Amino acid sequence: MIRRERKKRKITAEQLADRASISRSYISKIENGEEVDDFIYEKLFDCLNITYHSYEECSQLESKLSRIYLDILYLRTTKEEVSTVLQDLENYKYSFLFSRYMIISLMYFVLFDKDESIEKTEFLVEIDKLSYLFTLEKQQIIFDYLGYAYMYKDLDKAGNYFKKAISLGVFSKSTSILYYHYGIYNYKINELCLALFYCMKSLDRLGLELNYKRMFYSQFHIANIFMLKGNYEESIDIYNSLMSSDMDVDKSIVLSNLSWALYKSNQFSLAKETINKCVHKAFMYYFHSILIDIALNNTNDAMEKMQEFRSTSKSEHEKNIINILENRIMKKYDENYKDDLIHVYRTSRKCNDIEVSSILNSFLVEYYKEKRAYKEVCSCLENLNKMW
Repeated sequence: MIRRERKKRKITAEQLADRASISRSYISKIENGEEVDDFIYEKLFDCLNITYHSYEECSQLESKLSRIYLDILYLRTTKEEVSTVLQDLENYKYSFLFSRYMIISLMYFVLFDKDESIEKTEFLVEIDKLSYLFTLEKQQIIFDYLGYAYMYKDLDKAGNYFKKAISLGVFSKSTSILYYHYGIYNYKINELCLALFYCMKSLDRLGLELNYKRMFYSQFHIANIFMLKGNYEESIDIYNSLMSSDMDVDKSIVLSNLSWALYKSNQFSLAKETINKCVHKAFMYYFHSILIDIALNNTNDAMEKMQEFRSTSKSEHEKNIINILENRIMKKYDENYKDDLIHVYRTSRKCNDIEVSSILNSFLVEYYKEKRAYKEVCSCLENLNKMW
């Protein structure tokens, strides 16, 4: 830490030795890990304009950091609570609490701070460079959460981090979350067998740790995998078993996917009844709900949901998908429809959104069949086959 902060401030070892009135060789020994008395550390930190906190001071705060770490693992805390703890410990990050502070900061940025700020980007780069300083268990946590951070913007980078994390071994608590994240990653890249394998492994370990919240989401993803594989009955059974959750947000996520499984098994009326129970409405709620209304010929309901979605959404891509659904209802199958459909389809493919991509692909098949463009039909069917 002393070496890193000295170099960050462009201070040579000789200059630091002069400021602290100790020998250059002694600085070298300290920077290479030799432990010294608190007053020496305090003197060196003072020369670097950093407040030093002794081990005795830090030990009083260790339990606080341990508690918030477990609260994050068990999903028992909020963004505000974690942010408050990190602010309280801001002055202690250059101390014996350094590694714990950095790990919790990483978890905070990845799980709670969805904005791609410069501060977040710089932090992710910094903790990656410093990962060699941590124990193997903490390295696994770092690579795991770095993988999760990049999962929605650079899948290759995310995959490399997850593989590095898995190669480090098996640890209490950290590995179970890693399996959970890696399962979601494989689900996202459509490696459904690997996704199911790691979600099942995470479910077993999370069960031993009594991490019920994470178990809920592991089961939820297992149900999603069964649905993508066409095992609708199994997915419906799991979704129904998850309805005992006492949180509205969780219930809405389950209800939206349960309604889609019912839709895929041609139970349109029950699908409509199910999705109408959703309290919290995200994009997939609207996407599923509109398609269910189209299947039931409820044009007015579908159009109302489109207007409701447009008034709340900030995503141009999601709005474009809804526009495609509207064009289908209005039967606007002109050249603009085809161009828009191809654009939205390609964007969905880049986002690795398999479910939406496959539906948009089926729309392209219908369009080309209507135009008797059978060469294009075959090309779309080949793409659909590769996707699955």
